[in-house]
Amino acid sequence: MPDDTTSSVTSHRSAWLWVPLPLMVCALFAATVWLRLIGGAGRDDAPVVLIYPPHWTRAEALAATASLSVPIVDTGRLPFVFAVWPDGVDTVRNARRAGALLVLKSSALSLCAGTYAGPPSPASVAQAALQGD
Repeated sequence: MPDDTTSSVTSHRSAWLWVPLPLMVCALFAATVWLRLIGGAGRDDAPVVLIYPPHWTRAEALAATASLSVPIVDTGRLPFVFAVWPDGVDTVRNARRAGALLVLKSSALSLCAGTYAGPPSPASVAQAALQGD
C-alpha cells in the first residue's frame, strides 16, 4: 500500500510552487505601468501629467504648477491633476520638488478633462490669427 505521507508532502511542495506566481504577475504589471506611463516622462517633447497629493486644493496644485514656469495644457477632472508642456527633463525634477507625487507621460492625458487635442497645427494657428483669436 502506498504511503499517504509521501503524496501529502509532494502535494504540499507543489502548492508552494504557485506562491510566487501572484508576485510575478504583480511585478510584471508594475513594470508595464512604469514603462508605459512613468518611464521617460518629459523626454519625448510631449505633455506630461502632474499628479499632486490628493488632499491639495486646486489653488495649491495650480500654484505649484505655476512655479514651474511652463505652459499648462489641460487641467484634470480632479483638482490635483494638471497637464503641462515641459521645457526639458529639468521640468520633471522641478515638478517633484514642487510637490508632484507622480509625473506621467503624455499617454496618461486621459486622466485630464479630455479637452487636449494635441499641439496646434499651422493651419489652425493661421485660422485663429485670421479670426483675431
